[in-house]
Amino acid sequence: RVKIEIIHHFMENSTGIMNWLSVLKIVVNITRDYNFCVYEAGEQATIDNTSLRSFPSSFP
Repeated sequence: RVKIEIIHHFMENSTGIMNWLSVLKIVVNITRDYNFCVYEAGEQATIDNTSLRSFPSSFP
């Protein structure tokens, strides 16, 4: 049962992450030429222009 709960929890998180990535992809398309920071789970990640340009091709 513990394994099933963990898998179920992971699947829920994966769905949320994929939804977040699809939103991020739209944001990337809009702000492709600018540096911006994404705050997620209290952590800061700086995405530079190179990452912005390569991100859309990484996620079809």
